[in-house]
Amino acid sequence: MKNFIVGILIVILVVTMAALMIQQQARVKLRQENETLRQQLDQLARLQAENEQLSNRLAQAMAAAEGRTTELLKLRNDVGILRKQSLKIADLQKKNQQLNTALANSHSSQLERTPPETTPKINAPANTSADAATGPDLGTVQLVNQAPSRFDLGGGKICTLTPTIGADGNYNIKVVFETQKADGQAAQTETGEIITSPGRGVRLNVGDSSIGFTPTVNPAQ
Repeated sequence: MKNFIVGILIVILVVTMAALMIQQQARVKLRQENETLRQQLDQLARLQAENEQLSNRLAQAMAAAEGRTTELLKLRNDVGILRKQSLKIADLQKKNQQLNTALANSHSSQLERTPPETTPKINAPANTSADAATGPDLGTVQLVNQAPSRFDLGGGKICTLTPTIGADGNYNIKVVFETQKADGQAAQTETGEIITSPGRGVRLNVGDSSIGFTPTVNPAQ
Protein backbone atom coordinates (compact mmCIF):
# COMPACT_ATOMS: atom_id res chain seq x y z
CA MET A 1 0.00 0.00 0.00
CA LYS A 2 2.82 2.26 0.90
CA ASN A 3 4.55 1.58 -2.37
CA PHE A 4 1.36 2.34 -4.22
CA ILE A 5 1.04 5.70 -2.56
CA VAL A 6 4.68 6.47 -3.31
CA GLY A 7 4.09 5.59 -6.93
CA ILE A 8 1.08 7.79 -7.16
CA LEU A 9 3.08 10.65 -5.62
CA ILE A 10 5.88 10.08 -8.09
CA VAL A 11 3.40 10.10 -10.96
CA ILE A 12 1.82 13.29 -9.66
CA LEU A 13 5.25 14.87 -9.29
CA VAL A 14 6.26 13.85 -12.79
CA VAL A 15 2.99 15.17 -14.21
CA THR A 16 3.37 18.38 -12.25
CA MET A 17 6.94 18.86 -13.44
CA ALA A 18 5.87 18.10 -16.98
CA ALA A 19 3.05 20.61 -16.71
CA LEU A 20 5.44 23.19 -15.34
CA MET A 21 7.88 22.56 -18.16
CA ILE A 22 5.09 22.78 -20.74
CA GLN A 23 3.85 26.00 -19.13
CA GLN A 24 7.39 27.42 -19.09
CA GLN A 25 7.88 26.56 -22.74
CA ALA A 26 4.50 28.14 -23.55
CA ARG A 27 5.56 31.30 -21.71
CA VAL A 28 8.86 31.41 -23.58
CA LYS A 29 7.08 30.88 -26.88
CA LEU A 30 4.48 33.48 -26.03
CA ARG A 31 7.22 35.90 -25.04
CA GLN A 32 8.98 35.26 -28.36
CA GLU A 33 5.76 35.71 -30.24
CA ASN A 34 5.11 38.96 -28.37
CA GLU A 35 8.61 40.18 -29.22
CA THR A 36 8.12 39.24 -32.87
CA LEU A 37 4.75 40.99 -32.88
CA ARG A 38 6.27 44.10 -31.27
CA GLN A 39 9.03 44.17 -33.90
CA GLN A 40 6.44 43.80 -36.62
CA LEU A 41 4.42 46.64 -35.10
CA ASP A 42 7.52 48.83 -34.95
CA GLN A 43 8.30 48.00 -38.57
CA LEU A 44 4.71 48.74 -39.52
CA ALA A 45 4.91 52.11 -37.75
CA ARG A 46 8.12 52.92 -39.61
CA LEU A 47 6.52 51.89 -42.88
CA GLN A 48 3.50 54.06 -42.13
CA ALA A 49 5.77 57.03 -41.33
CA GLU A 50 7.75 56.50 -44.52
CA ASN A 51 4.53 56.12 -46.48
CA GLU A 52 3.27 59.39 -45.01
CA GLN A 53 6.53 61.12 -45.94
CA LEU A 54 6.33 59.72 -49.46
CA SER A 55 2.72 60.87 -49.70
CA ASN A 56 3.71 64.37 -48.60
CA ARG A 57 6.55 64.47 -51.11
CA LEU A 58 4.25 63.22 -53.84
CA ALA A 59 1.68 65.88 -52.94
CA GLN A 60 4.38 68.57 -53.01
CA ALA A 61 5.71 67.30 -56.33
CA MET A 62 2.21 67.24 -57.79
CA ALA A 63 1.53 70.77 -56.50
CA ALA A 64 4.82 72.00 -57.98
CA ALA A 65 4.06 70.26 -61.28
CA GLU A 66 0.58 71.78 -61.29
CA GLY A 67 2.07 75.20 -60.58
CA ARG A 68 4.56 74.76 -63.44
CA THR A 69 1.75 73.60 -65.70
CA THR A 70 -0.33 76.64 -64.76
CA GLU A 71 2.64 78.93 -65.35
CA LEU A 72 3.36 77.24 -68.67
CA LEU A 73 -0.26 77.67 -69.76
CA LYS A 74 -0.13 81.31 -68.69
CA LEU A 75 3.10 81.84 -70.66
CA ARG A 76 1.57 80.17 -73.70
CA ASN A 77 -1.46 82.41 -73.39
CA ASP A 78 0.77 85.49 -73.08
CA VAL A 79 2.75 84.40 -76.14
CA GLY A 80 -0.49 83.99 -78.06
CA ILE A 81 -1.65 87.47 -77.03
CA LEU A 82 1.72 89.01 -77.96
CA ARG A 83 1.65 87.24 -81.32
CA LYS A 84 -1.84 88.61 -82.06
CA GLN A 85 -0.73 92.09 -81.00
CA SER A 86 2.37 91.82 -83.23
CA LEU A 87 0.19 90.85 -86.18
CA LYS A 88 -2.14 93.79 -85.46
CA ILE A 89 0.83 96.16 -85.20
CA ALA A 90 2.28 94.84 -88.47
CA ASP A 91 -1.10 95.25 -90.14
CA LEU A 92 -1.45 98.81 -88.78
CA GLN A 93 2.08 99.65 -89.94
CA LYS A 94 1.26 98.31 -93.40
CA LYS A 95 -1.95 100.34 -93.55
CA ASN A 96 -0.10 103.42 -92.27
CA GLN A 97 2.55 102.97 -94.95
CA GLN A 98 -0.16 102.62 -97.60
CA LEU A 99 -1.87 105.78 -96.30
CA ASN A 100 1.44 107.67 -96.31
CA THR A 101 2.13 106.51 -99.87
CA ALA A 102 -1.36 107.48 -100.98
CA LEU A 103 -1.01 110.85 -99.23
CA ALA A 104 2.39 111.46 -100.86
CA ASN A 105 0.99 110.52 -104.27
CA SER A 106 -2.00 112.77 -103.70
CA HIS A 107 0.26 115.63 -102.65
CA SER A 108 2.46 115.11 -105.72
CA SER A 109 -0.60 115.04 -107.94
CA GLN A 110 -1.81 118.29 -106.40
CA LEU A 111 1.58 119.88 -106.99
CA GLU A 112 1.68 118.70 -110.59
CA ARG A 113 -1.96 119.53 -111.34
CA THR A 114 -2.47 122.97 -112.88
CA PRO A 115 -4.66 125.06 -110.54
CA PRO A 116 -7.89 126.63 -111.83
CA GLU A 117 -7.40 129.72 -113.91
CA THR A 118 -7.09 132.63 -111.51
CA THR A 119 -5.50 135.97 -111.89
CA PRO A 120 -2.30 135.99 -109.83
CA LYS A 121 -1.82 138.78 -107.36
CA ILE A 122 0.70 141.28 -108.68
CA ASN A 123 2.22 144.06 -106.64
CA ALA A 124 4.01 146.43 -109.00
CA PRO A 125 4.84 150.13 -109.12
CA ALA A 126 2.17 152.62 -110.17
CA ASN A 127 3.66 152.86 -113.65
CA THR A 128 2.92 149.18 -114.41
CA SER A 129 1.38 148.90 -117.83
CA ALA A 130 -0.93 146.04 -118.81
CA ASP A 131 -0.24 146.81 -122.45
CA ALA A 132 3.51 146.45 -122.19
CA ALA A 133 5.22 144.46 -124.92
CA THR A 134 5.29 140.76 -124.36
CA GLY A 135 8.65 139.78 -122.92
CA PRO A 136 10.41 136.41 -123.00
CA ASP A 137 8.97 133.31 -121.34
CA LEU A 138 11.61 131.47 -119.33
CA GLY A 139 9.44 128.34 -119.12
CA THR A 140 9.90 126.20 -116.02
CA VAL A 141 12.53 127.65 -113.70
CA GLN A 142 14.00 125.96 -110.64
CA LEU A 143 14.40 128.43 -107.79
CA VAL A 144 15.66 128.11 -104.22
CA ASN A 145 13.73 129.57 -101.32
CA GLN A 146 14.99 133.08 -100.39
CA ALA A 147 17.91 132.80 -102.85
CA PRO A 148 18.13 135.21 -105.83
CA SER A 149 18.45 133.73 -109.32
CA ARG A 150 19.61 135.89 -112.26
CA PHE A 151 18.47 135.44 -115.85
CA ASP A 152 19.86 137.19 -118.93
CA LEU A 153 16.91 138.37 -121.05
CA GLY A 154 19.10 139.73 -123.84
CA GLY A 155 19.45 143.26 -125.04
CA GLY A 156 21.36 144.21 -121.90
CA LYS A 157 18.45 143.36 -119.63
CA ILE A 158 18.89 141.17 -116.54
CA CYS A 159 16.06 139.72 -114.44
CA THR A 160 16.52 138.57 -110.83
CA LEU A 161 13.92 136.32 -109.16
CA THR A 162 13.94 135.92 -105.35
CA PRO A 163 11.23 133.52 -104.08
CA THR A 164 9.84 133.00 -100.60
CA ILE A 165 7.63 130.03 -99.72
CA GLY A 166 4.62 131.24 -97.75
CA ALA A 167 2.90 129.46 -94.87
CA ASP A 168 0.09 128.47 -97.24
CA GLY A 169 2.56 126.86 -99.67
CA ASN A 170 2.26 129.61 -102.29
CA TYR A 171 5.28 131.45 -103.73
CA ASN A 172 5.91 135.13 -103.07
CA ILE A 173 8.41 136.07 -105.79
CA LYS A 174 10.21 139.41 -105.93
CA VAL A 175 11.22 140.38 -109.50
CA VAL A 176 13.94 142.92 -110.31
CA PHE A 177 14.62 144.09 -113.90
CA GLU A 178 17.98 145.74 -114.61
CA THR A 179 18.84 147.42 -117.91
CA GLN A 180 22.60 147.69 -118.35
CA LYS A 181 24.58 150.14 -120.47
CA ALA A 182 27.26 149.05 -122.86
CA ASP A 183 29.85 149.46 -120.12
CA GLY A 184 27.96 147.07 -117.85
CA GLN A 185 26.62 149.72 -115.50
CA ALA A 186 22.94 149.55 -114.49
CA ALA A 187 20.97 152.28 -116.25
CA GLN A 188 17.50 151.45 -114.99
CA THR A 189 16.00 149.20 -112.30
CA GLU A 190 12.36 148.14 -112.09
CA THR A 191 10.90 145.93 -109.36
CA GLY A 192 7.70 144.00 -108.94
CA GLU A 193 6.27 141.22 -106.84
CA ILE A 194 3.99 138.34 -107.67
CA ILE A 195 2.23 135.65 -105.58
CA THR A 196 1.47 132.37 -107.31
CA SER A 197 1.01 128.67 -106.58
CA PRO A 198 3.51 125.85 -107.32
CA GLY A 199 3.71 124.88 -110.98
CA ARG A 200 1.51 127.78 -112.09
CA GLY A 201 2.66 129.67 -115.17
CA VAL A 202 2.63 133.45 -114.63
CA ARG A 203 3.56 136.67 -116.45
CA LEU A 204 4.63 139.91 -114.83
CA ASN A 205 4.65 143.31 -116.53
CA VAL A 206 6.54 146.13 -114.84
CA GLY A 207 6.91 149.34 -116.81
CA ASP A 208 8.28 148.43 -120.19
CA SER A 209 9.60 145.09 -118.87
CA SER A 210 7.73 141.82 -119.05
CA ILE A 211 8.59 138.23 -118.25
CA GLY A 212 6.79 134.92 -118.12
CA PHE A 213 7.85 131.78 -116.20
CA THR A 214 6.57 128.71 -114.35
CA PRO A 215 8.27 128.57 -110.93
CA THR A 216 9.25 125.58 -108.85
CA VAL A 217 10.80 126.56 -105.53
CA ASN A 218 12.90 124.15 -103.48
CA PRO A 219 13.33 124.70 -99.74
CA ALA A 220 16.61 126.32 -98.76
CA GLN A 221 19.38 123.76 -98.10
